[in-house]
Amino acid sequence: MLSNTLQKIGLSEKESKIYLATLELGTAVASVIAKKAKTNRLTAYAILQSLTQKGYVSHYKKKGIQHFSATHPQVLVNETEQSFQELKDSLPELNAIYSLHENRPKISFYEGREGLETLWNLSLNTQEQKVYQIAHLKTMISAVGEDFLNEYVKKRAEKGIVNYCIYDHFGIINFKTNYIFQTSKELLREVRIAPLDFQSSGISILYDNKVSFLSSKAESFGFLIESTEYSLMMKSLFKNLWEISKSDQ
Repeated sequence: MLSNTLQKIGLSEKESKIYLATLELGTAVASVIAKKAKTNRLTAYAILQSLTQKGYVSHYKKKGIQHFSATHPQVLVNETEQSFQELKDSLPELNAIYSLHENRPKISFYEGREGLETLWNLSLNTQEQKVYQIAHLKTMISAVGEDFLNEYVKKRAEKGIVNYCIYDHFGIINFKTNYIFQTSKELLREVRIAPLDFQSSGISILYDNKVSFLSSKAESFGFLIESTEYSLMMKSLFKNLWEISKSDQ
């Protein structure tokens, strides 16, 4: 819809409706525009004044009554392009401000299956091209589904991201019947099985300076920690666990 397009460039829903009504009418008084836009006259008049200040509507008086006309749509395009260029020109300064806080630890929380899928997909943006996982396989499958995991693995492999995964011995299910969970040169994955005395009810995903945790379907939540110090510690723990775990082959 045209109204949605106008809202994307900064007009409110009511401003979009009034502008379109004025554009369709050509030239009209506030009451006629209000009727066309299906709103009351006072609201329409206030919005017309706002659009006039923005340069999207012009007006003149005829016999003491205000008449309004919409400016050419190209004006909106020009305004949007100018705003975009100004934002682009300001990007170095904005980046400088952002970098002041870039190294500060951050914690983000996610809920529901969609949130868990988001956490998985975020790891596809790794800069180091390596993703480390500690997972309870049964929990992993029940939380986001085998179909989603199949697609995730394919995307990861296509991006050239190497995966090192440690499975909880007690969570192994469908392990031998689905190759995507096994060690595979084709899928750039090496898998090991944790010792019997190690238990995990969720999934940990480590990459770059990030550590995410994904719960079971029962609790259906997850969080992402961005911290250089914390990720180094977790990768060190992963390395120790990796060394005492057995290959799945």
